[in-house]
Amino acid sequence: MAQMAHMAQRSARNTLFTGVRQFTSTPSIHLPPKKGQKAQPPRKASNSFTKKNKGGGKMKTETHTNTARYEKLQGPQPDLSFMSDFLPERLTQSSLGSPLKFTKNDLSFIKHTGIPPTLAREFDAQTQPHAVIRASTLKSIDYLDKAANSPSKDTRLVLHGDAGSGRSISLLQSVVYAQQSGYLVIYIPNSQHLVDSSYDYLPPSQSNSIWSQPALSASLLRSFAESNKDKLVNVKISQDYAQVKKDDSLYNLCMHPSKSEQSAVEVFEGVFAELNKQSTYPTLLAIDSLQALYQPTLYRDQHFNKLQPYQLSVTAKLLELISGRQQFSKGAIVAATSSTPTSMQIPPLLLAQLGLQPQKPVNPFHKWNVNHLNNSQGLKLVEMNKLSFAEAVGVFESLGKTLGLSYPMSDELLLSKFTEAGGSPKAFTTSLRNML
Repeated sequence: MAQMAHMAQRSARNTLFTGVRQFTSTPSIHLPPKKGQKAQPPRKASNSFTKKNKGGGKMKTETHTNTARYEKLQGPQPDLSFMSDFLPERLTQSSLGSPLKFTKNDLSFIKHTGIPPTLAREFDAQTQPHAVIRASTLKSIDYLDKAANSPSKDTRLVLHGDAGSGRSISLLQSVVYAQQSGYLVIYIPNSQHLVDSSYDYLPPSQSNSIWSQPALSASLLRSFAESNKDKLVNVKISQDYAQVKKDDSLYNLCMHPSKSEQSAVEVFEGVFAELNKQSTYPTLLAIDSLQALYQPTLYRDQHFNKLQPYQLSVTAKLLELISGRQQFSKGAIVAATSSTPTSMQIPPLLLAQLGLQPQKPVNPFHKWNVNHLNNSQGLKLVEMNKLSFAEAVGVFESLGKTLGLSYPMSDELLLSKFTEAGGSPKAFTTSLRNML
């Protein structure tokens, strides 16, 4: 009985409060008119681009798009006529420190291969991509001129220097020069993606110990084919591969895995076999972030042990060329170390093979990987020296004329920023950019 009385009291309380508070989600203007009232006409939406003047009439206000505002802030486009185009005949000792601009045709291959993120950000900030010619670039180009008629085993270079020393841009300049000079170019700007477990891989067969990377093989062949199409269509293959017949073009062989990925690993091996034999064009293999190929990868075997680069089909083939066990009949290998990614720093083993002192003490009880030692034999160091004054003048003039500095360009400003940078191209450029 007490429970029934309590429920009756709660019901009465709910009824009382329901009559006092009413909730509605419909604005009163949209409700139907009450009995005896006329419906109100709908209100006109206010125009956010007009405002009333003092006389009560409407006055149009000036509106701008974001693009117009940006153009007003930026001002007119800078005049780049003082820069010459990046051409092989201009790359002499007299061009040291000169800024040369890349044309769209020069960099057309990067839509297939990509470029390192640091260079992408640098080029995005420029009206037209350009770079100052440095001594390391001229040295690499001299090697490429000699390698055009000799086996790639004789020319295996590594660009190395401190962080921000310009390794990636020097490598890119060498790549552009090689393409303009008639080379076939295999450009891999981010070699960490070869080993970061971002592609499918298959276990080895009973007769082989190499793990297959079909998707990565197809991707590299496609980028190589599209960025060298004008030359590859002229190279005929010497035998049948998969469904591609003898005397077909090397371009069609490279593109075949895009239609049938199952044959990608076989075709990848076949393409490099043909490149090793053909003598129509010299071949350049250019690799950035080389250190990724001399340490354990993020791929794992069935026991969850990390695989080494020489255990994966794509990187194993590249290491055979880098080590000189295989070679192009004509051409060169040019690679660069990098400070990125931070998870793949340059191992002491690679530094020692280049004749450099490791930055950290080496544990005498730590056994170095014999395969990595063999794969780094015979590499020649091209050291990235500190920024010279002639190179600094070129950077200073190009930034001042293309971006505009908030301070007057003067010898005092150049000398002060050059001294502050301590020979680092990145520090010098960043210091000048901060003045914009």
